[in-house]
Amino acid sequence: MDPLGSIQPSPKNWGEMTPKHPSSFPLRVFLVSKEFVSIATEKEKWFGTAYKQEYLPEELIKKCETCEIISELHLPTPNEFIPTDFQLFSKEKNSTRPQLPTKIKVKSK
Repeated sequence: MDPLGSIQPSPKNWGEMTPKHPSSFPLRVFLVSKEFVSIATEKEKWFGTAYKQEYLPEELIKKCETCEIISELHLPTPNEFIPTDFQLFSKEKNSTRPQLPTKIKVKSK
């Protein structure tokens, strides 16, 4: 199975999600470490990265479904400095050449 090809955009409404596996939970967990290479059972086809894919235990899923919300874990506020307008401006619009600076010569005595 292709790990990157199986990633789909998340629906905005989690209730509309139809899982492929009976015990599917709308969650993916990626654990990355060189120590996991020894337990990897598959290789990614483009770069040969070793990985292992497995389902989360039902016990863990039930805990996740009934856990309390931790207020310290939240998304950050939107960054107002990230641009949103990517409109390109035509060079022809400002076709007049700006005036170049003039060098002022000072007479030496």
